[in-house]
Amino acid sequence: MIGKLDKAHGSVTPSALVCGYYFIHIKKMTTKGAMKVMECFGVKRGESVLIVVDTLTQPSITKSLFDAAKDIGCEVMILTILPRSRHGEEPPAAVAKTM
Repeated sequence: MIGKLDKAHGSVTPSALVCGYYFIHIKKMTTKGAMKVMECFGVKRGESVLIVVDTLTQPSITKSLFDAAKDIGCEVMILTILPRSRHGEEPPAAVAKTM
């Protein structure tokens, strides 16, 4: 057990607070990382951003990238594909056409 919320008394054990902080800290790191990705690609307000992920990508990463582009003021789209058989393999033709 990581922590326990006592609803009857409105208290939270310290381990639950640490666990909650951990998740908030990870979210902040993911958000900062996503903003850095947008900065590195030079994404600007009004641009269209296509995020292509595979089914193995953690949803929190996809959401952070989406939110970062949206917050800049971009038109954002997400395409989810099946994992490729090797790194660098071309995406499906429909995805390549969208790109």
